[in-house]
Amino acid sequence: MPVPLAPYPTPPAPHTPPSANGQQSQLVCSGCRNLLLYPVGASSVCCAVCNAVTAVPPPGTEMAQLICGGCHTLLMYIRGATSVQCSCCHTVNLAMEGINKHHRAEVQQLNQTIYRAKLNDTETLLSWFC
Repeated sequence: MPVPLAPYPTPPAPHTPPSANGQQSQLVCSGCRNLLLYPVGASSVCCAVCNAVTAVPPPGTEMAQLICGGCHTLLMYIRGATSVQCSCCHTVNLAMEGINKHHRAEVQQLNQTIYRAKLNDTETLLSWFC
């Protein structure tokens, strides 16, 4: 006679801290650089892809984004910064927030040129600024 199988127990619902009106915000994972959504009010976020825990900036901190001129990774930084160093390829990118639209293409080109010069010849890069 066959033995009846017991049903699988229902897994507990994951705990989600209450958020302000269900609002969400976003930040870049400190481990794998994926964009993470999290409920407003959280102090840290655990990435579902790489399990890295990323600290959430304090409330009221305005963030901006740019694409790295060296490796094309999305970078997030505190608004007002003049430059941002990429955590992947270590390129120092000029922040374009205060730059008008006419000069943005020039700054993007400069970011890429600096990265290429860094790869090709560090002395070339130094000669530009010395």
